[in-house]
Amino acid sequence: MSDDTSRKRARLDEGEEAVELPTDDCTADAEFWFDDGNIILEAKGTQFKVYEGPLIAHSPFFRDMLSLPQPQGATAGNAPPLVKLPESPEDLRHFLRALMPSKEIRPFIPPQRPFNAVSACIRLGHKYQVDRLVEEGLKYLRTLYPDDFSTLEKRRDEEVPDAAYAISVVNIARLTGADYLLPVALAQCCQLRSDIVKGFRREDGTCEYLSTVDLGRCFQAKELLIEARVQAALSIFDGIPAKDCLEVVPLCRGDVFRKWWPALSYCVPSLCRECDDMLARANTQKQRELFFRLPELVGVVVQEWRRKNRMPY
Repeated sequence: MSDDTSRKRARLDEGEEAVELPTDDCTADAEFWFDDGNIILEAKGTQFKVYEGPLIAHSPFFRDMLSLPQPQGATAGNAPPLVKLPESPEDLRHFLRALMPSKEIRPFIPPQRPFNAVSACIRLGHKYQVDRLVEEGLKYLRTLYPDDFSTLEKRRDEEVPDAAYAISVVNIARLTGADYLLPVALAQCCQLRSDIVKGFRREDGTCEYLSTVDLGRCFQAKELLIEARVQAALSIFDGIPAKDCLEVVPLCRGDVFRKWWPALSYCVPSLCRECDDMLARANTQKQRELFFRLPELVGVVVQEWRRKNRMPY
């Protein structure tokens, strides 16, 4: 729709049919304005002309609302009903992408999952009771903020989300009751340092912040996490060579472990194969132990965490 098109209803020549245009002072969304749509959703000055069917099928909220008789004069003539929503256009657009048919055919492009899209779908899905959308969003977040060590261990470096996203994830967990997201998300919040008080800026420009309770929890957890990590690292390099140490290089001796600790990256490649394998196993074990204690360290209780992460002996 051209930007030059007047937002007022155009005068029709005889024989022409009326085409619904956005109301005054509103903009038609370029992606979701279907000429045959039968409902208009308005979000902060942007209107989306879409279909009632998917909304009614997936959202009890919209189903109940649209089943009510419309007030007299609420719509002009045969114009579709107009529903004003408090969401930002960006959030509503992500929500509609999950529910409405697409104008484009993209069969060979894998679905993209930008964090802002996942966040918006969960928040609006929760508000408008689209349970399946919430479940799918939380399922995806669980792969990024896992509650079992095996999933964390398999996660590739490129799959590690930006630490700032963790603020939004903590709030999503609080909103939906998905407590299993909290330990890893809160631990990542602790990495933000002073930026933690700046909050997370969404793509629509608004910011969301941790609650004062969770903010205080992070301040306390940061010291505990640092202490636990240092203790784990020191216990890995305790100076005991592997049982089957090949003793090819003197770096496998205990005193050298400690001497080289400030420049560990230079000494580890020089270890014999047996000691290198021993350190790798010890590192994994200490990571597992730390993960097992994570809810305790960040000050939350998560059901099933201990059972799912029970230490293998």
